[in-house]
Amino acid sequence: MRRFWKEFRCIARPFFVMIGIIPLSIIIDNDLMKTLIPIRSIHILCCIMMGCAVFGNEFEYNTMERYLCQPLKRIRLWREKMAVLGFCVTIPFILHLFVYINIFLLYRDWLFILKHIFLHGLLYLVALSVAPLATLYLKKPHTAFWATLASTGVFVIVFSEILLSVLILLLKKSWGDFIQKFFISYEDLLYIGMPLLLWCLVCYFLARHNFIRLEISGK
Repeated sequence: MRRFWKEFRCIARPFFVMIGIIPLSIIIDNDLMKTLIPIRSIHILCCIMMGCAVFGNEFEYNTMERYLCQPLKRIRLWREKMAVLGFCVTIPFILHLFVYINIFLLYRDWLFILKHIFLHGLLYLVALSVAPLATLYLKKPHTAFWATLASTGVFVIVFSEILLSVLILLLKKSWGDFIQKFFISYEDLLYIGMPLLLWCLVCYFLARHNFIRLEISGK
């Protein structure tokens, strides 16, 4: 438990910002649809900050050498940090679900709600994958924060263009108007969701590999 709190202190500030922004936004404006995008934007930025800080704190205070010299396997150290980060990402996401539920009760558009929950969850995965990878490579949390935003945006834009073109080319002929309508209605799921999921999976395994093989003398 003490190890958990040690890791939690590194990312506590953005975590509490994420917890507090939902009730604060409701107090400011009772219209949840108006506050949905600002809340989500702040949550995503705070998630990336946490993802960068979970390893960046060790580099910033020059404690990585001492951290890696513990008599524990690297994979256990990785899992501990990811467990704390995952907890701090999951709790605000669960709270955010209540916002989506309230919006559903008001507008009764369950497809809209499911789409936003799916995309919101994928953007949270950036904190668990891209942000740690950028921090482990750059060893500077502030630089890693901007690198995470830039690299994720560029990848999604470039890959989504290719993906959507290929899917439409392959599926439109066999499924006809239904597929075309699906693409038009939910192209943001294809444009953002699928490439972002792939990007997060690749970055997660690269980050884990980089941490396990991190040389103390190379910090």
